Amino acid sequence: MDTGSAESLQEREARCRALAEQVAALLAEAEQIAPGSVSASNGQITLLGASVRRGFSGWEVR
Repeated sequence: MDTGSAESLQEREARCRALAEQVAALLAEAEQIAPGSVSASNGQITLLGASVRRGFSGWEVR
């Protein structure tokens, strides 16, 4: 739960949106390398030769 100011929340939302845009661009790049190979389901993102999922200590690549 956020307990900071509205301005602080807006700044963090903007930073997270910028990160999400970078993630989307990277997924689009992976899709160009291997069309149809990128998918997301059950809490993980799968692409050619790897998957990204949340582990106990944060995000990990398998």
